[in-house]
Amino acid sequence: MLRGDVYNRARVTSSSSSADSSTPTGTCRFGAFELDLRAGELRRDGVVVKLQPQPFKVLALLVGRPGELVLREELKNALWGAETYVDFERGLNFCINQVRGALGDSADAPQFVQTVPRRGYRFIGGVRPGSDPGQSGVGRGSERGQSGVGPGSERGQSASTERLKVGWQSLTIGVAFLAILIAGASFLARRTSPTPAAASNRTMIAVLPFDDLTGDPPPSWFADGLTEELIAQLGRVSPQRLGVIARTSAMVYRGSNKTIAEIGRELGVSHVLEGSIRRDGTRLRITVQLVTSADQAPIWSETYDRTVHGALTIQSEVAAQVTRALAVELQATPWTQPTWTGTHSPNARDAYLRGRYFLGRGQPGDVDAALEQFETAATLDPAFAAAHAAKADAYHLLAMAGRMKPVDAYARVAESAATALRLDANLGDAHRATGVAQLWGNWNAAAAMTSFERALALNPSDAAAHHDLAWSLVALERFDDAVKHITQARDLDPLSPRASNDIGWLYLHLRQPSEAARACRETLTFDPGSVEAQQCLERAHLQRGELSEALSAARAAAERSRAAVPAVLENAGPPQTRIEALWRWRLDSLDALAASRYISPYTRAMHHVVLGEDEQAMAQLERAYDERAPLLVLLPTDPLFERLRGSPRFSRLLAQIKR
Repeated sequence: MLRGDVYNRARVTSSSSSADSSTPTGTCRFGAFELDLRAGELRRDGVVVKLQPQPFKVLALLVGRPGELVLREELKNALWGAETYVDFERGLNFCINQVRGALGDSADAPQFVQTVPRRGYRFIGGVRPGSDPGQSGVGRGSERGQSGVGPGSERGQSASTERLKVGWQSLTIGVAFLAILIAGASFLARRTSPTPAAASNRTMIAVLPFDDLTGDPPPSWFADGLTEELIAQLGRVSPQRLGVIARTSAMVYRGSNKTIAEIGRELGVSHVLEGSIRRDGTRLRITVQLVTSADQAPIWSETYDRTVHGALTIQSEVAAQVTRALAVELQATPWTQPTWTGTHSPNARDAYLRGRYFLGRGQPGDVDAALEQFETAATLDPAFAAAHAAKADAYHLLAMAGRMKPVDAYARVAESAATALRLDANLGDAHRATGVAQLWGNWNAAAAMTSFERALALNPSDAAAHHDLAWSLVALERFDDAVKHITQARDLDPLSPRASNDIGWLYLHLRQPSEAARACRETLTFDPGSVEAQQCLERAHLQRGELSEALSAARAAAERSRAAVPAVLENAGPPQTRIEALWRWRLDSLDALAASRYISPYTRAMHHVVLGEDEQAMAQLERAYDERAPLLVLLPTDPLFERLRGSPRFSRLLAQIKR
């Protein structure tokens, strides 16, 4: 839902204007619509139509004076106050466009809202009394709360709208937690304080999830896909001047009731871009607005009426408009709109957007569904480079989740990445996918570093590229640079535990368990339920020889994963004995998991080495080499295998990996 109500910096009172005093207080009907002022809802045939508070108030003011001219100045005073200095012309135009979008109305042939040029608006639909549901507020109305219209409403003075909090959790498998973290399988976390992004010398912007006003069932894949494409486009606008928050963190705010100011503080951004989509067959109406996060002042807004085919390049148009709107902040940095290298096939693009939606949702089976959509997109348009790059991402995730054997998965990652790169050498995602194949498939950290750096040259706001570049730098033992890039990944994606947790894992590879523990505890302050943070904390305590604390962290991880707490954690006895029993139980559990998924020999080797079974650990590491286990690229710096480093057998294996 758009937060059009956040334009206001002044309180609205019942004496603001004559328009405000005429606002109805009950329920009224017009056409197939019912306007419920107490519940703050607009309904069509009993189904709630999404309309954010400011446009809702505009509609209520117009409906309260049917057939009368309501002056633009009256609307300004009612919504923003007489002494509020904002670009109310753009704000009011935006509200009117939202009202018309919700009603399916048109400025050219109005059924409800008529424009009186240079003066104001008139509601021309027949208004009749409706049923008064009182204060019941059932269903979605109770979630939205009051719209701020009518006597006694305090919500009209705020910038918040109630929305369901929607997040996504990904699959955590067994105890191969490091592999899962690197794969980016994570669940959404929440920060409650400004992030380091705010201290950057770049202008920071967040693109919030676009609202889909199409109806039931809403094809939110289209809205989410457009959001993601805009994030990618804006990331390429002015690399040295504009930073864009990554998708994972932006999507946290779908369904959130937080204000723009709160979102700005949490993400460390100065500007927010938001919008909505209404799709009717082959027609689209896309409304976009850019506001400042500090005072919610509108900077720019636009409504696009297009066919589905005509909307294929709309993200580029919006990126260009945002660049012009932020010309001062960006110090007039020139930006050339990139040559269109997407697809001219609406069906291919729809399939691609569905795939991105599934890939971002992170539920079991979603990666398979995403891959199927990307395959469809690439079949419909074999020259669609982004679809091939997305296929590479999907195969990588399947490998890390144990759904495919690495040797098979990374061959397909490399093939898809090469195709994407051949089709579009300037596609950052293609270079990142190439780096993924080189790092995890070929253990070639140097080549991977070059590919990730090229991806970041094309899109410096690609948090995933910063993340994977950090791990390639770990493999190259360039630890200071690795810390720099994993921190940048977190700053660009502050609500994703992928980067936040991996700061802890990375410090373990630097042999700095105290810093690792500190990073884990920081994650737990804003996400107390993080299983990954507790697992990393367990490893940090083990590395420091703090066995009792490691057992406590292991228990916390088990409790947070909602799995049964292993009996070995309940047993009494010396900490060393209990640690060994825990890891023995985990090793035995891998056999049960192996029936349904691929278990990396690297994971088994980790368990054997903790248990002091060096021969078995070496045997599993050699098997991992034969099976091309991705994590072998990090073996040279993995502190868990420290005891094996004096072994000639281990040294030979390291030499083979580095060839």
